[in-house]
Formats: sequence, C-alpha cells, structure tokens
Amino acid sequence: MRTIIPVFFCACFAAMAGFRIAGKVEPLTKAVPGRAAPGMAGRSAGSEAFPGKSFSGETFLRGSSPGASFAGDSFPQAELSNGIIHARFYLPDTAKGYYRGSRFDWSGVMPSLEYKGHSFSGQWFDHYTPTLHDAIMGPVESFDPIGYGRAASGGSFVAIGIGALAKGGLTGSAEPAYSPFHYYSLVNAGAWEVRRGSDRLEFRQTLRDTACSYVYDKHIRLIKGEARLVIRHRLKNTGRQTIETNVYDHNLMPLDGQPVGPGLVFSFPFGLTATGKRRMGTIADIRDRQIVFLEKPVKGEDVYAVLGGYGEGAGDYDIKMENHHTGAGVRIRCDRPLSKLVFWSSSTVACPEPYIHIKVDPGSVFTWTISYTFYEFPKDNKADQKSGQR
Repeated sequence: MRTIIPVFFCACFAAMAGFRIAGKVEPLTKAVPGRAAPGMAGRSAGSEAFPGKSFSGETFLRGSSPGASFAGDSFPQAELSNGIIHARFYLPDTAKGYYRGSRFDWSGVMPSLEYKGHSFSGQWFDHYTPTLHDAIMGPVESFDPIGYGRAASGGSFVAIGIGALAKGGLTGSAEPAYSPFHYYSLVNAGAWEVRRGSDRLEFRQTLRDTACSYVYDKHIRLIKGEARLVIRHRLKNTGRQTIETNVYDHNLMPLDGQPVGPGLVFSFPFGLTATGKRRMGTIADIRDRQIVFLEKPVKGEDVYAVLGGYGEGAGDYDIKMENHHTGAGVRIRCDRPLSKLVFWSSSTVACPEPYIHIKVDPGSVFTWTISYTFYEFPKDNKADQKSGQR
C-alpha cells in the first residue's frame, strides 16, 4: 500500500555546539510515495541525533524520503548556498531517487558544487541507470558490508546508508564473495528523514534488521563566510551485536570538468609508498609527498595503488587535490586517522580514497567529521611540462 504522509518542519532547530541553524528553515515541500520497509510500519525513527539536538514533530514514510523537486532535473534534490559556495545534492528516495545502487551511501550525492567560477563536481561517466554502482558524484561514501559472510543464500546483509540487501544480487543466486560492482536488491531501506536549511542538509536513516540495527545521522553544512563544506556523521548502534566496518570517501570530484592528465596534483602530509600498483609509474607517478600525472590515460585505462606512509594520527588525513591548468584546489581533512588509503583514476576523474575504521558496541556511538576547503591559486600554463610540480 502506498501512502503520502504530510511532512511538517519546525521553524528552527534546537541549539547544538558548532551546528546551529540560524534564520528561516526551508522545508521540503512534498512527501514522495514509496514502499514501506518490512517490519517498519508504525515505528518511530527515534529522537536522538547529535548531542544537544533532537528530531521531533516530523513523520516520514518508512523506506522513503520527503523528496522535493528543484531546478535541474526531476530527481528529488536540494540546492544549498552560503553566498560563497553553491551546491546541489540528490536526496534518498526508494522510488524516484537519482541513486538507488547497493554500493554507496544514498545521502550526500553531489552533482554540482561551484566556487569562484570553478566546478568541483559533475558527471564523469558515460552511462547511467539508478542502480549502476558507480553512477555517482561528489564526496560519496561507501561502507563495507555487515553480515554478508554469515548470511545464507537468499538471506540478507547490511550496508550502512543503504539498508538491508539480498545476498545473491539480481539473479537471486548466492555470490561466492561480496563484490561492490554487483547490484544487490534492496530488502529493507529502513526509514529516511531529511531536513533542509538554505545552507545545510540533515539526513537520518534508522534501520532495524537481524544483521544489525542503527541510527545513522549525516549533516552537510556550508560554513558561513567560508569556502568550506563540512560533513558530520554519527552512527549509533541500537542492536545487540557490535557493528564493525570500514568506510571510505571516493571523492569523485573532477576539477573544472577537465580530463585526467598532467597538471593534476594530489598532495599528502607524508612521504608516499605504494603497493598493488597499476599504471602507477607510467601514466602517473609518486614524487615524495605528491602524485602527479605524466600523461593522459586513454578511455578504458585506469591508475591504481594502495598507498602507505601515513601514521596513526588524524593529522595524516589531510589531502589536497589541485588542477594547475585552472587554479582550482580542494583540501580534505578528517578528525579520524586513516585505516587505509587508495588512489584510483580513470580517464575522466582521479580520486584519493581515504578509509577509516568503525567499531561500535551495542548502545554506543561513533562520530567522524570530514571537511572540504575550496580555494584557487595562480594557473600554471606550463603544468604539462612540469608534470604538476609547483
């Protein structure tokens, strides 16, 4: 049975240190119909978000988000601005959402971000379907699956930010090993809640499942007076089993929409080592604390390496991506230490992929925050000859 439930928003949010909403809160104007998640009918999403803040007074359709359509296309989405940065985000929706794949967190898909005439996100792939695993854009995140190995054929496992998924994928047959490149059909999306202000988005997914149960909060904010985007996460384990997983940020952010090649530079605060290399040393290369491109990869070629050299502190999660042809740069930092670091590139986008490890006991909470600072610097018309060295 499909039902549209009215959605109401408070005029303002409760105060929270470092995350206060000032002025008018712009509501999502429409509830999008979707299928209720199994076993979720009539259940409350709970009242706890980040410390000092509460969700209250709102009802959402289980397994769906209150998607509103804004300019650009027909997918549920929201536009944010702080007067310095202008960004657009797609919203989770089981029926009409832009991304309904089984690899990446459904919240925080960012098809565009602009700063001082520079573009920091956009389409980098040729083909699109809603369930295609990598038809996705922006600082998107992917959690390792939970309970896949324990699940019987035809059973389910969990991916945070997506929900409970059927083991066996499209064919219904059991997979010998989990593959992020396969599509696994959705069994239980849980309950999504979304709030929007003019310069921020707040997502909450509540899931109750046999593999694990949790409340996952993700807050996206454009900082007032700064060229900075901050993504705050909070994962509360509401089940009886410890949640242990890894999450990585793919950073699918083609700078100014240019193809990959010389002039793109990736900088780290430590000397780099690399294992499992694929075309690292031919198309791209490591120069102490940087990765530079020596030539343009052709379509179908990729560059890959597992990077090392980082320490145990969060200070090493500090990555700069720069396009020296256009003078666009972004600095990525996190308050948690790296557990793994991968570099991957196609011919259209190049991505550092930093991982963090998550372990949450029953009743406990795990938080992490990632910040993106956007900047520009003088263009270097000889970047090709310099192989990206400034």
